[in-house]
Amino acid sequence: MMIPKKDDDYKALIVDDHEDVCQVVEAHLCQNGFKAHLIDKAYSGQEALQLLRATTYFFIFLDVKLPDLDSTSLIEHIRKDDSRNKDAILMMSSGQDLDEMIKEYLNQKIEKDKVDIFLLKPFNQKDCDNYFDLEFIIKQQKKRQEKKS
Repeated sequence: MMIPKKDDDYKALIVDDHEDVCQVVEAHLCQNGFKAHLIDKAYSGQEALQLLRATTYFFIFLDVKLPDLDSTSLIEHIRKDDSRNKDAILMMSSGQDLDEMIKEYLNQKIEKDKVDIFLLKPFNQKDCDNYFDLEFIIKQQKKRQEKKS
């Protein structure tokens, strides 16, 4: 995906089954350069799939555990060659949700450029300042494009 030229192209999608987490993430994104009207929220994997089919996102914030769909399946959909959504994915989970197998799988995903950032909940302010920042995400996108060239 090309780096957007206009501010209106910086759409973000937050996927988490907890509304309060979505609200916290949205607030941090808005504080760090994203516009609220360009942020969509999905509270299930199926809802996320519907949005992904209709909209191209620059940044996707994805919870590991979703009630109805394996998040790794959702990542595969996002990263498919024919998908429009080639953008940054930040994956998140609470520490108690992750066992060693899931951690290893996510490490492999990160290594293969399928997930750009992985954070544990609850987030600290430094994580939010570093990883929810529009300029940081743009720089990560440029690095990914250079790496693939």
